[in-house]
Amino acid sequence: MAELHPIAIHFPIALALLWPVIDLLGLLLKKPDLSRLGLGLLGFALLSSLVATATGQAAFDQALAAKVAPELLNTHADDANLLPWLWLLLLVARFLLAQRLGRVGHGAAIGLGVLALLFVYQVGKSGGELVYRHGVGVQALPQTSQKAN
Repeated sequence: MAELHPIAIHFPIALALLWPVIDLLGLLLKKPDLSRLGLGLLGFALLSSLVATATGQAAFDQALAAKVAPELLNTHADDANLLPWLWLLLLVARFLLAQRLGRVGHGAAIGLGVLALLFVYQVGKSGGELVYRHGVGVQALPQTSQKAN
């Protein structure tokens, strides 16, 4: 399951970028269907972040088994484990604020979603550093022997 993590993480990232844009367009253009699509994308961000978290836990366990220092992994893992909760809170905020405060609440929820992108960026950056700086989860290339001519 660990090998699915690099694939799984891209879905919640893409949805995190898409939902506020689509939802904002729905709000500004007064197109409720577009706003509902944005809300649906946020729901899928929550679901896909659960998959990314599960595969991330498997990757974490695999990295520990490969003797990667836990202090390299912990910050990314701790922050990434918060993302499903963040999406759940945003989903509730988006629904309740729009219901109770109308367009102003709807816009405020979208604003919170845009702010959440800063946290998504930080989690992605720390994961990228694990791979590209520390080589976590990267298989070594086989060594080839060079014959002298």
